[in-house]
Amino acid sequence: MAGLSLKNVTKYYQNGHVAVRDFTLDIADSEFVVLVGPEGCGRSTVLRMIAGLEDISSGELLIDGKRVNEEGTREREVAMLFENCVLYPQMSVYENMAFGLRLKRLPEQEIDRAVRAMAEYLNLTGELDALPEQLTEAQRQLAAVGRALVKKPQVFLMDRPFSSRNAKIKEDMQNELIALYKTLKTTSIYATVDPVEAMKMGTKVVVMNEGTIQQAGTPKEIYDTPANRFVAGFMGNPGVNMLDLRIGEEDGRLYGELKGTKVALPEAFSERLRREDYIGKELVLGIRPEHASVGDRDPKDPSNEVFTALAEDCQISEDGLLLTLSGEEGTFTIRLSEPMKRMPKDKVSFYVDKKRFLFFDKETGRIIL
Repeated sequence: MAGLSLKNVTKYYQNGHVAVRDFTLDIADSEFVVLVGPEGCGRSTVLRMIAGLEDISSGELLIDGKRVNEEGTREREVAMLFENCVLYPQMSVYENMAFGLRLKRLPEQEIDRAVRAMAEYLNLTGELDALPEQLTEAQRQLAAVGRALVKKPQVFLMDRPFSSRNAKIKEDMQNELIALYKTLKTTSIYATVDPVEAMKMGTKVVVMNEGTIQQAGTPKEIYDTPANRFVAGFMGNPGVNMLDLRIGEEDGRLYGELKGTKVALPEAFSERLRREDYIGKELVLGIRPEHASVGDRDPKDPSNEVFTALAEDCQISEDGLLLTLSGEEGTFTIRLSEPMKRMPKDKVSFYVDKKRFLFFDKETGRIIL
């Protein structure tokens, strides 16, 4: 196992396309890092450069403190699991796992110990003599993970390995992988397009867009303080509600104006908005769906403003019910804690937790801290 550093790494092609631009990231030994972003954001290219499958156009890649730009895949001691990584169909699970170790010319006794230990980690001991066609889909996926990890790579790379699986198998495999990581502590980098998967699995999450890092941090840091509007909108299911808000001042207190409605702002926000001279200017207010509640009155703060909008839709998501409302400010989504009977176009009253407001600069999109 080893730490890994990418320093100002860029990847461009002869046609002028820049897939990854000035990518700088330090990954500690035993860390589980998830690269997440929309299609075409560059996350797979980053993995392929780390693996040695793509040349680095400029910048440096260091594994365990050693520059490896010019080294081949085998010399880097990395293992990579792809979306459609298949086992050798004519080989048993045991032979599949042993294959890479035999290429390294290890003693058979050592190979046997390593394969059986990995099979025990993965609950595949009873399937070691089975051919891939005799396994369940989940067992085949686990065997592929075992084949990669049994070689004890310094870095384990995974590019959307479970994306084509059904929801149940995908969830089971995520849980198996998390448990395996906690046991083996192999430095791991996992790429996905799914923000929920990223927040569930990573000890560090790296949000990418258009070949650049938008934000890197713990799942909690990404959730609590998204660096910009892109991160706020992308990281969540659904993302943050965005509303245009004009900042005003009355009797020494700041308020936000939403289509003529004045919303008193908590004093905690006033200093930062004054410091950056936002009084009289428009910015973007972000509210997560779980920080709004349906009701005619906020039981924790009776003075809190209550808004009304029209019900549009109510959908079931992985994390509960989502109520979509429409009003003068556009659409607004609320995560419901319990079912409610609302017909389309019914009026709905709701209030928001103002302590959880997020403010973004309207021009740059960056968060206002």
